[in-house]
Amino acid sequence: MQIVGMNAANAHEYAPSPARTFWLSVGSLTLDPKRFTFVDYGSGMGRALLLAGKLSYGRIEGVEFASDLNAIASQNIATTFPAPEDRARFRLHTLDATDYRLPLEPCVIYLFNPFGPMLVERIADIILDSYRQAPREIYVVYVNPQNKASFERPEFQPVEGAWYAKYLDRRVPSGFAIYRLHAAPA
Repeated sequence: MQIVGMNAANAHEYAPSPARTFWLSVGSLTLDPKRFTFVDYGSGMGRALLLAGKLSYGRIEGVEFASDLNAIASQNIATTFPAPEDRARFRLHTLDATDYRLPLEPCVIYLFNPFGPMLVERIADIILDSYRQAPREIYVVYVNPQNKASFERPEFQPVEGAWYAKYLDRRVPSGFAIYRLHAAPA
């Protein structure tokens, strides 16, 4: 694969995000998706992006360092969303995850265990820095959270509810964790 950036050694092998896992995690958030930008770090061939498109997120962005996978994601988006106005919501970025700058509006960030511990820590720092620059609602959905300690900081509030009773749910054997950054109303 043709890749960009300096973090290939910190990336995990490509694996598509299971649809069931996506629906149980991202699909369970109680928010108006039209107000949010959905960001998938390590977006691969775009399965999570396509599922986010079905949830009507206002904008959907994929961050992928392999141009080959981004080309396939682009084809998948065009096939799944043939109407130009639907495809206009999608943006694919071929770049190193540490070079991506989060949009300054509310976001849902999806991580399907794309990186090793050093890079997860760096991404958590980037998310927190972006939040401090422009306080807004940010949700981080981290599936198979092998490096969840990176998000165990006071600013990242764990999200739990009736739908998310425990860290390991037998319907999602790898588990998931959801965190929220939220600016207090002025």
